[in-house]
Amino acid sequence: ALAQIRRQQRQSVDQSEFLQWWQEVQETMQVGDQSLKVVRRPQWVYDTETARVEYLLIEGETVLTNLSGVIEPDIIERGLEIMNQIVAQLGDRIRYRIANATEVTVASYLTRIKGLQAFRLADQTTLMVPPAGKPGLAQTVYSLLPAAARQKTQLVDNLDQALQQLYGPVEIAAEVSVEKLSPADLRKEVSQLRQQIGQYQQQADRITQQLSQMLWLTEEADSVDSLQLDSDSALGHLASVVEVVQSDLKEFSAQRDQYQQELEQKVGQRTKLLNRALEQAQRAQLTAEKLQAKAEAAQAEAEEANQAKSQFLSRMSHEIRTPMNGILGYLSLIPQQRLEEADRQDVQQAIDSSLHLRQVVNEILDFSRLQAAEISYQTAAFDLGQTCRQALDMLKPLAEQKGIRLQLAWPPQLEARRSGDQPRVKQVLINLVGNAIKFSDHGEVWLRVAPGEGDRLRFEVIDQGPGIAQEQQPRLFEAFSQLDESNTRRHGGSGLGLTISRQFVQGMGGQMGVESQLGLGSTFWFELPMAVVEMEAGIEATPTSVVTEDATELDLSGRRALVVDDEAVNRLLAGRLLERLGCQVEQAVDGQQALDRFQVGRYDLILMDLQMPVMDGYQASRQIRRLEQEQGIEERIPILAVTASAWGEVEERCRQVGIDAYISKPFRREELLEEIQRRLRPRPHSRLEAEVETEDLVVPEPPAETEPSIEAVALFQPDQLMELGGPEMVVEISAL
Repeated sequence: ALAQIRRQQRQSVDQSEFLQWWQEVQETMQVGDQSLKVVRRPQWVYDTETARVEYLLIEGETVLTNLSGVIEPDIIERGLEIMNQIVAQLGDRIRYRIANATEVTVASYLTRIKGLQAFRLADQTTLMVPPAGKPGLAQTVYSLLPAAARQKTQLVDNLDQALQQLYGPVEIAAEVSVEKLSPADLRKEVSQLRQQIGQYQQQADRITQQLSQMLWLTEEADSVDSLQLDSDSALGHLASVVEVVQSDLKEFSAQRDQYQQELEQKVGQRTKLLNRALEQAQRAQLTAEKLQAKAEAAQAEAEEANQAKSQFLSRMSHEIRTPMNGILGYLSLIPQQRLEEADRQDVQQAIDSSLHLRQVVNEILDFSRLQAAEISYQTAAFDLGQTCRQALDMLKPLAEQKGIRLQLAWPPQLEARRSGDQPRVKQVLINLVGNAIKFSDHGEVWLRVAPGEGDRLRFEVIDQGPGIAQEQQPRLFEAFSQLDESNTRRHGGSGLGLTISRQFVQGMGGQMGVESQLGLGSTFWFELPMAVVEMEAGIEATPTSVVTEDATELDLSGRRALVVDDEAVNRLLAGRLLERLGCQVEQAVDGQQALDRFQVGRYDLILMDLQMPVMDGYQASRQIRRLEQEQGIEERIPILAVTASAWGEVEERCRQVGIDAYISKPFRREELLEEIQRRLRPRPHSRLEAEVETEDLVVPEPPAETEPSIEAVALFQPDQLMELGGPEMVVEISAL
């Protein structure tokens, strides 16, 4: 019946892909009286220098695996890949597997563990053939299989037994009854059994000794082969397993010794590396300490050099601005109506040159302060519309000389009262509008203010100049950069205006850019966060265009002013400007003298220099504010700082000591008068007299001067005469 079933199965397989493979070679294998079809394929063989694995397919249902040589884990992995390929091609037709390890010489513990995975995953009935003379290897693998896998796995002695079991005839052994034996045969059987029992007892004792030596890992343990056990007996199977375990223990012991030796070598190498690293770290620490000391010394030198630079710039600023203030001031005092046309042009050229020099000095000092990060930004409420008008009014004379009209585009709904740094915003506007005028020959220059996102405002300065090429625009904001670097360039300048403006805008939290095309003019824009603040009483609404009315002269008749400056030129200049407006002027050469005169007199205005001997302007202003509080004076006297100190945060220090405003030398006449008009308290029943045409740095015919009184001055005190009447009075007295 079994033979009939097998024949039916092979007939069904013959119709499969296996038959096509077999017909290529038609190899057969003889098992008893049956000739079995066998297929070998080159891709089913894997060879190395020490091992070989080959797969054969028998009758399309049995996969025979022949293993030989030293089997390593990678051989098992490669064999599993080949087996998976065969199963993928034939699928459920694979019913049996034979693992023939007869020619295996070495199979390490790791190899057997890897082989366990293959037997656990097998769904087919598996027959295991152990290595020749080493049945314990197969026994150890079989014993470690799960129960379900052991039910499908069977140990056989050799390959022929496996093939006979699958394809040989089925034999039923005949049973022999004990009653049929003769007494002599029975005695013989009993004697043989006694001999076998004695041998088993000796072998068991020897195995016990071997196990003891194995467990204690002694080197005197002999090979199990010397026991000469029957391989089919239970003791033989146990001995083979003991031999495998003993071999594994020896292998583990050798590996342990090797690992220990390698570990000691690595520890020694690591110790050397650590010692070397420790020495390097110590040397590096010493080097770092030396470098740190050098760095600290270099930092101290840099700080000292930076402080010296600041002091130098401050001193140079003061030394340059002081004579420049005298030059500009006295040029503006020249009555140009009395001059011939040629002389008037010469004076105007001198004024323009002085203004240009002042601009260059201011830009260099501002750039130095930006590089040294010594500029801070103040936030205060101010009228932005008025600031825009002031910037345009300052540049109006320059624009009129070139026939350019200035325009201010201000949306009616835009709030004028804003919070920000008014001096910086004004300086940026002056720089951008001044550049637009300088590079334009005709047309209009627009200053457009528009709301942006949130509380941000966008400022645009639009001109009708020649425009800027796209590839040149990135150079615009580089320091000391001019688009025209040739010796024949039309327009001068230090190349710092845009750089300073952009850094100012960024410092106030904004951004700046340019949009331009050749022949179509340019638009320089910047955006700033400027929150709206409540409009205070007395703030006028901002118009939508530039104010074109002429400014009016101040009438300071009946007013008293105190001019405090250690430089006689500056005192005389400020005094002459105020006296021409009808103001009565007194002078002080330092802060202490100013404080003494304040205690005995009452003034409507104080012009205060900041850097003076004995007592500087900061201390004097603080003392004056203290005296006002002690005397209960409700309306404090306006103190206007007029100084050449452009280095450091002068504005903040002025605010702290009670100074109302700050003007940097050299100043223009219009700047001084504008600030005085803003700070001076209105006089009861006074109004401005006739409107007088004023232009930038062009002084009108001065009113008739009243000779200063010299009744209380001794004729032999020329210094006081200079303070009261200036050089002209000394000349007149000398001519008497």
